[in-house]
Amino acid sequence: MSGLGRHILLAEQEPSFDQTGIDFVAVDGADHARVYVYFVIDPLDPDLDFAANELDVECRGATTREPRIVDAQSFEAHTDARGRTRNVLAVVFDSGASFEMQHLRLADLTGARLDPFSSAARFSFKQACPTVFDCACHGVPDKRPGADYPVDYLARDFQSYLDAFATFSRERYPQWQMNIVPDQARMLGDLIAAIGDELAFLQDGYYLQTQFDHLTERRSFRQIARILGYSLRPELPAQGHAVLRHYQGTRPAGLAAFEQEVIAGTALAGYGDSDMVIPFEVGASFDDILAGTAYPTHALWTDIPVHIPDENCPWIARGARELTVAGTDLIHPEIGPGTKVLIETRPVEQSEPLRRTIVTLDEDPELVEDALIGTDVTRLHWQAGDALPFDLKLERAFVSANIVPVVSGLTYKERFTIGESGQDLPTAIEREGPLSGTEGTRPVIYRFPMVRTAADGLSWRPAEGDMPWDRRYAPDVALTRTDAAGVVLEDWRVVADLLAEGPTDEAATVEAGHWGPVFSWLDGGLRRQYRDYIGDPGWCLRFGANGFGLTPADGSFFTLRYRTAWAAHANLPPDRMRLLADQPEEAPDSLPMPNAILSASNPLAFDNAQPPEPLALARLTVPHATKAMKLRAVRDSDYEALVSARDDIDATVARSYWLGTWTGTFLATDPKDSVALDDDLRAEVTRFLEEIRLVGRPAYLTGAALRPLDLQIVLCHDPRIPWGNVVEAVLAALAADDPEALFHPANLTFGSRLYRAALEARIAAQRGVTRILRIRYRWRGEGDFKDFTESFLESAPDQIPVLKHDPLRPDLGRLEIFEAELPQETAP
Repeated sequence: MSGLGRHILLAEQEPSFDQTGIDFVAVDGADHARVYVYFVIDPLDPDLDFAANELDVECRGATTREPRIVDAQSFEAHTDARGRTRNVLAVVFDSGASFEMQHLRLADLTGARLDPFSSAARFSFKQACPTVFDCACHGVPDKRPGADYPVDYLARDFQSYLDAFATFSRERYPQWQMNIVPDQARMLGDLIAAIGDELAFLQDGYYLQTQFDHLTERRSFRQIARILGYSLRPELPAQGHAVLRHYQGTRPAGLAAFEQEVIAGTALAGYGDSDMVIPFEVGASFDDILAGTAYPTHALWTDIPVHIPDENCPWIARGARELTVAGTDLIHPEIGPGTKVLIETRPVEQSEPLRRTIVTLDEDPELVEDALIGTDVTRLHWQAGDALPFDLKLERAFVSANIVPVVSGLTYKERFTIGESGQDLPTAIEREGPLSGTEGTRPVIYRFPMVRTAADGLSWRPAEGDMPWDRRYAPDVALTRTDAAGVVLEDWRVVADLLAEGPTDEAATVEAGHWGPVFSWLDGGLRRQYRDYIGDPGWCLRFGANGFGLTPADGSFFTLRYRTAWAAHANLPPDRMRLLADQPEEAPDSLPMPNAILSASNPLAFDNAQPPEPLALARLTVPHATKAMKLRAVRDSDYEALVSARDDIDATVARSYWLGTWTGTFLATDPKDSVALDDDLRAEVTRFLEEIRLVGRPAYLTGAALRPLDLQIVLCHDPRIPWGNVVEAVLAALAADDPEALFHPANLTFGSRLYRAALEARIAAQRGVTRILRIRYRWRGEGDFKDFTESFLESAPDQIPVLKHDPLRPDLGRLEIFEAELPQETAP
């Protein structure tokens, strides 16, 4: 009779239960030495009424017959998954480490309440394990005689590992004669030697990434270089301008007026060698693309011929700042100060040069009527910094105003989650972080790879506070936390360094190196991937941990936007831009070009794209840079060199004095284009001094010692030029708010000399001045006026001469200009 049939007979006993038997044996998953015996009929049923000590438990190994010692036994009530309660016999043995099958037998010490055919069962102490490899080792291993032989601890490759295994085999198994290739043991040795060779190679690679001379990964190079205060230059995209036209080729006659806005983030393309497509986007910066800045265009704003007032002289000289164009198409509310305009020539003869320049208007276009010709024209005037760098021939000159900024690369958008979300979205990669010294735990670090950067690079831009001696860059990456539907909940900052962030700051950073799938497998019909660090090139997003940035909560949704750079290919010659042929395929996350725009071109070359700084070059540069940029100040000359290296400081004077208890250093600075530090710059320089000074050696920022100068100048002038015009010209040449003025703060610093020859040359160069009769000067507060007969005037090394000629600040110097002679009241 089968066991199942026996159990049925026990369950169908009438009119009372006389016997019971073992149903099955279960093993505690946490403690394998604890075993539960389940019965067919409840042993505590009133008809049976067992006591735990009335049952004799015998357990032996099925093969070795080794007995197991019972430490304790008792009845317990267990509730199964279906909510049913059963009384079981809990037996605790001395050990549950055996992998051998066990034979368990129970005996009734006081009667015949146990069915003799159902009183035994077989079980394994490891039956609660998923596999035998997940449990403790079987018993105690047999002691075997060891084989002492010289171990080659320098074995690092395949052959040396094989030699070590062969030596061990000869010593450990002297009778082994099958040392041939087909032997399984030999094949296993080859396999282990190959694995050891691979692991040794990886270990050596990791070790070399800690040695400066052998660094090959940008990630490890950046971490070591930052300790030395050196920032590797990342990829910088090409930036420039493009002309958008509402037609192809030449401008057609009778073109209808039509306006069309082009939004930042609209894709277009350049083409390089072998017609390689280099993507570009409209926009001056990543911020413009995120904000969706609109740029106006018009069908009639391109290829406008320049008006020629006199056909006998069809030229505009170099340095000009205005011209007139035919018609009135450029008189429009969208065109005014700040609008960029292209001026170009289109020569017919090969001997004529091609001229192109982009200027920025500083006035609204002005309608001018040319009555002699009988036509209306438009006058354009642009900034002084954009003065024509060449002579312009008007006969084949044209003006275009559909100028939009463009930048190389594309914007990509990706959504991901922190942990599983139940949606078809990729998840962030999870890794353990550094061990916390206070809590003794390792935080979870989340990373998400920016896949397109592995091939196209990541776009960066100079960050706020970037200076030649302290290069700072910010990535073109934006991060937002959203809900499951993609609705933005809050913006997260993406910074270049998380060390300045606190535990509640919603910030992330970018990390060099690409993370991605290493291998994949099928799990229940689903394809799963294992993602790990792959290496250069590429970048990934990294969230904060351990108090440096907020760690995102499990189940969070994020939207990531980033720009690629294409810096290696984006430097293009002129006229290499066109519209994308297949925008949805080539730029899926960019905006399509409006249908009204039919052609695009770049009038000037793109030449400012920079690929990432080569590690081989940086390896040579870093040691010299760290010596040149000594971010510590001990001597006065150290303070002067470090502070003067800033772009916003022209010069610095430092003096150290004994203050009675310690030495203090006092610094006076000459700020760029100013005579005094403003509050923001003063705070920034003070903070910088705190970073470079020695402990116990305070440094104080003081005001510069200004030395006001008063001048009296006596001139003769051309009677055909009004005296007021002459005075205005001389004042502008000497004391105007222009860096070209002789006494502008940009031209004066500590200990500056004022040469009489330079002063006279500047005065004599002004229109209407025919003769300089006399120049008198005085240092305000140091004496009376006297004639300037010296070759130069000199100030002390810690003084800055100043002449502002400001009616509100006469204490900063004054300039007086007289005609022919000094007035009686000012004469000596």
